[in-house]
Amino acid sequence: MNHTFLKISLLIMMFSSTVVIAGAELYEQQPSYSKGYNPKSNPFDDGRNALKLAKETNRRVLIEVGGDWCMYCHVLDRFIKSNPEIEKRLYETFVVLKVNYSDENRNREFLSSFGRIPGYPHLFITESSGKVVYSNDIRDMSDSGRLSKIKMLRFLNQWNIKNNNKL
Repeated sequence: MNHTFLKISLLIMMFSSTVVIAGAELYEQQPSYSKGYNPKSNPFDDGRNALKLAKETNRRVLIEVGGDWCMYCHVLDRFIKSNPEIEKRLYETFVVLKVNYSDENRNREFLSSFGRIPGYPHLFITESSGKVVYSNDIRDMSDSGRLSKIKMLRFLNQWNIKNNNKL
């Protein structure tokens, strides 16, 4: 019985480390506009590139508006990185476009077309055509004020273009 338990434990550890490696590799493969808020980036250029990549890979674009100053943006990033299954599903589901909003660069011209943003991070989902189909903060993915793995996975599944071709 102990031998069987040991085999199962080893298999679980191997699978877990594979998921962690796959998540890390996926992150490294992402364009720079997916990895962080850069006040020097041009969101129009990055947006065009994100839409092009979304069309080529049959995904939607997740625009995450925030900044390095934003505590909840860091909470979201840490949550994603500490949950390899979520990180993997995020990048399989979306082309992520992080748009900086800070004192250094508010990106007013780009963000003005999206309407009012009540708080950060704010998420927009667009089709590969650029049509906005979702706008909200991260409350939909929270439970009692904390990010929820179950709700995040449900969110990713709901917006996966492969599960629901067009809204």
